[in-house]
This record gives sequence, C-alpha cells and structure tokens, in this order.
Amino acid sequence: MCGIRPAPASASSPSLSRPLATHRATPGEAREANSHLAFGHGIHYCLGAPLARVEARIVFSTLLERYPRLRLAVPAEELTRIPGWLMNGVSTLPVHLH
Repeated sequence: MCGIRPAPASASSPSLSRPLATHRATPGEAREANSHLAFGHGIHYCLGAPLARVEARIVFSTLLERYPRLRLAVPAEELTRIPGWLMNGVSTLPVHLH
C-alpha cells in the first residue's frame, strides 16, 4: 500500500506552508505521486480517518491476496467517469478475478 501520513499537528507544520494546488488533473492526465488520502487537517480533520485508513488497508490487501491477477475487464479509456466537486469515480468497475 501507499504510505499514509497523518494530518499536520500544528499550523507551524512545514506542509501547511506549501501553496495550494490550483490545477486539477483531467481524466487521463498524469499526476504527481501523492502519498496521502485526503481527510482534511486541523480542526476539519475527519475523526473517522484512522478507521477508514485501516479498513482500506485490510480491504485492498485481502482483495489482492485473494485475487493476485485482478485486472480491469475493459480498457481504462472505456470507463464512464462520474465527475464531482467532492469526489470522482466511475459508474461501474468491471474486473476479471483470477
């Protein structure tokens, strides 16, 4: 799994001094590697974030252990994306379980 960092502990944290990103990648556009899941920070930090991270680690590691050859059943370009200002996703995610 990817390394997941906790939210910054204080406003003096160096990660808060970086400028906010103003460009949002479009589908198919390459993005820089990112080692975190977004659960907010400071007073807006999600109280359920630690549980969500543990659940995600368990789900994905178990899925990939059980189906090590898991692959998309269609080319990625054929997936129907559902854009949104809060979350992005796909309408269906057909996969081959091997």
